Amino acid sequence: MKLKILALGNEETTRWVENSLTSRNMEIVRFPTLPDSMASIKQENFNLALVDCKTEDIKDICFKIIWLGRIRVALMGGGISPEESDELRSLGIETFLPVNSDRIKLAAEVASLASRGSLVFHQIKVVVIEDDKYIREAIRLCFKIFWPEAEVYFADDGHRGIDNIKSRLPDIVLLDLGLPDMSGYDVLKRIRVFSQVPVIILSATRDKGNIIEAIQYGANDYIIKPFRQIELIPRIKKLSGY
Repeated sequence: MKLKILALGNEETTRWVENSLTSRNMEIVRFPTLPDSMASIKQENFNLALVDCKTEDIKDICFKIIWLGRIRVALMGGGISPEESDELRSLGIETFLPVNSDRIKLAAEVASLASRGSLVFHQIKVVVIEDDKYIREAIRLCFKIFWPEAEVYFADDGHRGIDNIKSRLPDIVLLDLGLPDMSGYDVLKRIRVFSQVPVIILSATRDKGNIIEAIQYGANDYIIKPFRQIELIPRIKKLSGY
């Protein structure tokens, strides 16, 4: 059975991939860019996506392929800074493959990646302590779309949040700093008395002092509101160990 590979990017790069891999028990399907709907991509049952590093909006594209398509992604080419490389790896990129490399070596690497199977995201438990109903709804929809396996529990104040953590034993906590009954810092301090669960602070303030204080009290990460799914979901995956 042939491995089915999605090659996405400019004509020259995807044509080179096709010429390099088609004869090696692989079917290459070339796309200049990602369709607006992921439905057509899902129907193809790709084993791997090879994405040109020069593709416009590459971070958003890779995020959609990985988190909506559940397809492994390797990037082709170079010219990416170390900072961009780290950001892309945080999304779940498998590796970077040089263009115009040895075809036998390339085929072996691609076959190895493609043979690993579809991406699987584990069922995790998340406690969200947030009093803003719009933020809660945004987080609920985010998980429903990108990580439906997750069990997400919401609390709109600190006391309920702490009770949820004790009873649910979550894999990760999302904590707002501005709660109606106590500050997020106080909640964080109380959590650390009985649990080392990873905590991501959600806050509208960019003040570095707030960030430093949160880290000192035991926060593992700090995300500034408003945030995008591409910021939140990969960081939850990294901290939760899944």
